[in-house]
Amino acid sequence: MPRFTATWTTKTQIAPTVYEIVLETKETLINYKPGQYINIDFGNSKYRSYSISKLETISNKTKLTLIVDILPNGLASTYFSTNLPPLEFACIGPVGRFTLLPSLRKKVFIVTGTGIAPIIAMISQLSNKEKEDVEILFGVKSNEYDYLSRYLDTKIVKYTICISEKADIKNDQFNGRVTDYYKTHSIKYVNYDFYLCGNPNMIKEMQELLEVSEFDSNKVITEKFLLAKK
Repeated sequence: MPRFTATWTTKTQIAPTVYEIVLETKETLINYKPGQYINIDFGNSKYRSYSISKLETISNKTKLTLIVDILPNGLASTYFSTNLPPLEFACIGPVGRFTLLPSLRKKVFIVTGTGIAPIIAMISQLSNKEKEDVEILFGVKSNEYDYLSRYLDTKIVKYTICISEKADIKNDQFNGRVTDYYKTHSIKYVNYDFYLCGNPNMIKEMQELLEVSEFDSNKVITEKFLLAKK
């Protein structure tokens, strides 16, 4: 796997426990495909995986944007919360097979939390016309975690924010989990590709729901965000 050194350059809070982390490297990551992730070494070969939400090359430098949830006592979370840039990391990647299928079918992205990161990268590569055939169900804890419009043109992409905690909801929101939304809305998806990313329990339940709906398994692409080791 390709290895490179990256410098952590910025840290921006976008939700109560979520930060946008930007890394820069002089390496050209030529094999990158939107949806992939990198592994970051936090010392003694203790790696954590982060999906790339944006990759751009500017003046012979490659900038990688990550969306990171700071969790209590986690190795990477403790590092990001107690340190400030600039700092250097040893990285591996980009790697991963969670990328867009070569398909003309419409796309449904069912996502929770920072699982939105690879989805942002995937959708950003589509033309405005292709984005009109995209639908997003984005599951968050509360209104404070709805940062979708920071990264995507929500005037083009059809989306619903599913808020799990009780809240006063707007027209583009639903009070409940993404799985609740799917079960309570009589939506008949025909010829769609489903991309599932985030909490492994959500992915398992959605896969079961889609199987009941008699969807061909090769139209369901998944990426589980496992709980990080401390």
